[in-house]
Amino acid sequence: MSDITGVLETSGIGLIKRAIELDRSKRYTESLICYQEGLQLLMQASKATGRSEAEKTALRNQMLKYMDRAEWIKSHIDKEKTSKILNLMFIF
Repeated sequence: MSDITGVLETSGIGLIKRAIELDRSKRYTESLICYQEGLQLLMQASKATGRSEAEKTALRNQMLKYMDRAEWIKSHIDKEKTSKILNLMFIF
């Protein structure tokens, strides 16, 4: 693994950890951004040569879990926005 790959992976993991913290605090918009940026870095790191197939598979499987969570958060944010719009419509 090259130095740049290590930096990408470390940075990606750091962003994912921050996303999880924000997620637990129900700061979903910020969490989604961190998930997206972290996943992007991890995808770049996963394409690096010098990794065994087992390492690549393990990283991809973990990334899929984070992608699923990010998709749930995005859906949740969209539902909240829709709900707020509908509530405003009924006020007027």
